[in-house]
Amino acid sequence: LKLVKLRGESMQAAANATPSGMASIIGLSSDKVQELCARATELAGGTEKVQIANYLCTGNYAVSGSIPAIDKVAEIAKPEFKARMVVKLAVAG
Repeated sequence: LKLVKLRGESMQAAANATPSGMASIIGLSSDKVQELCARATELAGGTEKVQIANYLCTGNYAVSGSIPAIDKVAEIAKPEFKARMVVKLAVAG
């Protein structure tokens, strides 16, 4: 149990070190989501990155990255990439 406790503490420390977030993108192909992530990274300054984290099912992908990059994803997904829906996910870190 000591190892499990240490693992949990280490994971929390890593999450606290770099504020990050996640969003679910619905209604785009994985290629389009990759393009969306690249564009959001660019608009967020290039050092704030976002990428596909989970391939949930066809047309539904979770992305993760820095808060500024996730905010850009949410801002541009529907108007520029024609996503059906974007949902910021409540995650720790």
